[in-house]
Amino acid sequence: MQGGEAYAVVYLPVNNPTDLRLLGISTTNAYTPSSDIPEGDYAWMVVAWSQACGLGLFSVPTFFTIPGTCPTAPPLLSPADGARLGSTVSFSWASAAGEKAHLLRCARLSSLRRT
Repeated sequence: MQGGEAYAVVYLPVNNPTDLRLLGISTTNAYTPSSDIPEGDYAWMVVAWSQACGLGLFSVPTFFTIPGTCPTAPPLLSPADGARLGSTVSFSWASAAGEKAHLLRCARLSSLRRT
């Protein structure tokens, strides 16, 4: 609806499309939320309102992502760099900020070996 007197800006999580959330109301064609939107994948839409017609139709949804904070590299604890070990090895590392899971990758690559 062109010429709306006010616009409602809404968003919804892609993984829960029934959770429609009001970002805010604007009397112009722009809006900046007063608080941060949590990390995740979202769709957003706008609906115009006028006193003569009430609510119009929602715009076509547009999608956006707010990425989370990427974790830092976890410090390796053991085995120590250059250690000589038997065939049974235990690996350990310190926690990294923002981590949710760990992936341990081992490789025997001559290009990684020190000379």
